[in-house]
Amino acid sequence: MDKILVDGPKAPIGFLSSLWKGVEFVNARPAVLVLPVLLDALLWFGPHLSIAALLSPLIDSLAAAVAADQVNAAVIDGLRQSAESFNLFSMLAFLPVFPPSLMAGTAPDQTPIGNPVVLTVGGWFEAAALGVVFLAISLMIGSLYWILAGGTARHGPLRVRDFVIRWARTCLTVVILCIAFAVLVAAFAVPAFIAISIVTVALPEAGVLLSNLLFFLGGGFLFWLVLFFMFSMHGTALFNDDLLPAVWNSVNTSRWLYPLSIWIPIMLMLVNYLAYSVWSLAPDDGWAGAVGVLGNAYTGSVVVVASMAYYIDKRRWISEVQTYLQSRMAGKNPPGVA
Repeated sequence: MDKILVDGPKAPIGFLSSLWKGVEFVNARPAVLVLPVLLDALLWFGPHLSIAALLSPLIDSLAAAVAADQVNAAVIDGLRQSAESFNLFSMLAFLPVFPPSLMAGTAPDQTPIGNPVVLTVGGWFEAAALGVVFLAISLMIGSLYWILAGGTARHGPLRVRDFVIRWARTCLTVVILCIAFAVLVAAFAVPAFIAISIVTVALPEAGVLLSNLLFFLGGGFLFWLVLFFMFSMHGTALFNDDLLPAVWNSVNTSRWLYPLSIWIPIMLMLVNYLAYSVWSLAPDDGWAGAVGVLGNAYTGSVVVVASMAYYIDKRRWISEVQTYLQSRMAGKNPPGVA
């Protein structure tokens, strides 16, 4: 009997290889940094939209209710500072979509050229309307950024018409995924909150145990949703998948090589968080803050492009494995078999 030599499909790249590809691709096409840098420049030097006047009565009422408790008073002071520093324009950097933004998280109240102009939102309806508008714009900006990052990962320029079509398709996919994400989280959180409340009233100790259990289960469920959301966006931005193919490929990609497909995104997110923590140390009131903006745009883009490089290679591997198995089942010698 002839000996069969099996090479098989080449294994997908791991964490370090993905990260290094992200560095290589961003260094080769640094234009992907332009959008996050421009967004941070707007949030840094542009006007601020404040809702502190709307939140102040609520915080004052809460402060009066817990005035005798020093621990809660410290929490109230933190809420008041957060309300005063919050800039409604920061919703332009909606996190699930990106682009990477340093100033959305630090909310600077000083700049190298003086204090920014602060505009006050007049009412809750106006604040809600502006929030919806900024959220829609953030999804458009984020989808544009992901298309640009996808071009960086694939080294392939797109014609204007193809670029616009892919951008529109990515925007639509992202909007539907965001709605589905919110619905799924609410469907899990509301019954869980009701169950905890009922059990806690009847059996306080059992309520604490149930709340801890649901916290860990909910955290795992939430992370799976984030991973599913991210891979669905990858499919549309990189391969121009429609919504249903993007969702299916996301499920398929997460399923193969589990749990390796979980740990690599976790490590990439950790790298992004650590890098952001470093760049956020740059002072906002001096030009050294520009180093933080550029550094965060670079490291954030490296992580995004690295995740795309991993997704591309993972889909390549899945396709090769499926072809290999189908060939073996058909009694043929697949590629790599002598």
